[in-house]
Amino acid sequence: MSDENIKTSEEPETIDVGDAYKPPSEEIAVDILSSSYSNVTYMQVAPRDVVLDFLAFPSIRRENKNVVSGVRIYMSHAAARSLAEKLGKLLEDAYKDGKIEELKFTKTEDVGLSTKISRPTTEELV
Repeated sequence: MSDENIKTSEEPETIDVGDAYKPPSEEIAVDILSSSYSNVTYMQVAPRDVVLDFLAFPSIRRENKNVVSGVRIYMSHAAARSLAEKLGKLLEDAYKDGKIEELKFTKTEDVGLSTKISRPTTEELV
């Protein structure tokens, strides 16, 4: 390539790299890499990131250990705050519009729930 093919300008040129993060909506296609069910979330806040572990209980016994399946997501504090605000608004609107019934939580000791399972005796089966 010869030097005469290179365009030069006396004026400084400014490039906005933010434009790369704002493509036109018709150019966006979502590619979901995986999906998982989670009924427990463990969260940690680190100095630079927020860590969300989405876990699925009950665990599975494998090689003499109880293994819990999960997915770990790292995000910035700004992204985590945005997620919390949007999720809160989404649920609030869904309850308000009657799309879903608002969950009423009762203390476990008031309900008498247990995680213990027992086999009925012969007399109980008759």
